[in-house]
Amino acid sequence: MIKQLLNVFTASHITSTCARCLFHFRRTPLTMLKVIGCFGAMVLRTTRVVAAAQDAAAQDVAAQEAAAESAAVQEAAAEEAAAASIHCLPGEVLLHILSFVERPRDLRACFGTNKGARAAAKDPALQAAWLLKNRPQSALSMAAQRRQGDVVLQLLKQGVSATAWVRDCSLSSYNYGPIALAAKYDLPEVVDWLWNRPPVCYSVRADVEEAVEALFLAAKYGCPECLQLLLLPLSPVHANIKRPGDSMSLLHAAVSRQKGKSADETVRVLASFGASCEARDKRGRSPLHVACSNSRALYSMIQADVTLRTVRALLDAPQGMSVIDSQDGRGFTPLHCAAKNGLMDCCAELVKRGARVSIHSKSGRKPYQVAEDEGFDQIRGDAAACKLKLMTCIQQAIRHCVLSA
Repeated sequence: MIKQLLNVFTASHITSTCARCLFHFRRTPLTMLKVIGCFGAMVLRTTRVVAAAQDAAAQDVAAQEAAAESAAVQEAAAEEAAAASIHCLPGEVLLHILSFVERPRDLRACFGTNKGARAAAKDPALQAAWLLKNRPQSALSMAAQRRQGDVVLQLLKQGVSATAWVRDCSLSSYNYGPIALAAKYDLPEVVDWLWNRPPVCYSVRADVEEAVEALFLAAKYGCPECLQLLLLPLSPVHANIKRPGDSMSLLHAAVSRQKGKSADETVRVLASFGASCEARDKRGRSPLHVACSNSRALYSMIQADVTLRTVRALLDAPQGMSVIDSQDGRGFTPLHCAAKNGLMDCCAELVKRGARVSIHSKSGRKPYQVAEDEGFDQIRGDAAACKLKLMTCIQQAIRHCVLSA
């Protein structure tokens, strides 16, 4: 706009001036030369004015761009400083702030106000300090139940006793020590810190009762890594140890629950450390009997697969084949137990491994008679097909044995 106005003003001014000069001095050549010189000087001055105006406009645009860029940089720096400001506060101040934040709505508001609060709240040391201040009695159990091994380690480093018994926050509500809680909730890093790092390990290893409890919890809940750490050489416990007043072995505990997918791996770990497959509980059952007594597998294909893999792991273990035809207090063999609970795949595996199908229980029943007496046809779903396949499998095994004899 400025350039256009200058152009119009310059053209009109020069034109009118030249016209007046030519009208008054048209007869004198010398005067004409003066007019031409004046005209050139005016053009030169006008050009300089236009150039100066253009330079000023360019400088104004550059200054505005620089100011905008500087403002953006300052704003970004301010946001970064605001996000990091929470980390600049001492831990006691953060702990004091978060100690008043209990409801999820307040937490969301706190996180929305300060972007660094969320990252600071996830700091294991800060979480441990918060738990010790607000939940001193259940801090260790709450962190273990949430599988927060780093928070459990921070709690132990901040003063929680490595041998004190605490109440489990789960539905069981039993009292466990730190190493038993770590073994139950599959926290191998905590077990390693308590079991192998001096001087903490001296007091932990001295409590054999707690170590035995940790072993059985790791076997029951399927934590093979924790079992490997607890059964290392020079350990005060071994793979065939039993709890006082309990006839159940570690293998019994490993196959009795079978909720996780690592029951077969747990059996292999215990067998590698010398766990005996011939151990008996108070009902005369071996671990193979217990594994074949899992009636829940009838209703869950995933659970049935876990049971089959567990049975195979027991049969592959040292001394595993020695109990394939052993009888419990009722005279049941593992094949009787599998037939009673409708475990078709387990029956086929046992027969394939050489289990005898003609052994009578104390009530005089063979495995296929146990399956028939259970009345699987009264169960909904594919129970009738399960019974038919089971009976067919056992009958084919009986024919094979008779023909081979």
